[in-house]
Amino acid sequence: MVEAEARSPERLSVIWLHGMGQDTADAAAVVDRLGLAEQGVRAVIPRAPAQAKSPITGARARAWVDQSVLKLGQTDPATLAATELGLRRLIEEEAKRVGSER
Repeated sequence: MVEAEARSPERLSVIWLHGMGQDTADAAAVVDRLGLAEQGVRAVIPRAPAQAKSPITGARARAWVDQSVLKLGQTDPATLAATELGLRRLIEEEAKRVGSER
């Protein structure tokens, strides 16, 4: 997980999820380009587990839900539930840090 701390008084936290097959570095680069730290925004970028198969190579790819891009109507409920639980915990941690109203 990447945590980009605010460089001015912390106003809020953003949890940024990267796309399928990407890693935290991709999202961190966007956070930097947007200048969130200078605006008092803490960015938290969790890393998805390697669980979905790439439609091109067949290798395991990082994804929040194990779902084939070739079968978008078929989502694996177990990985969806695990992702939801992990994200809920992360949201709770961030709410304790900056306050739930932010």
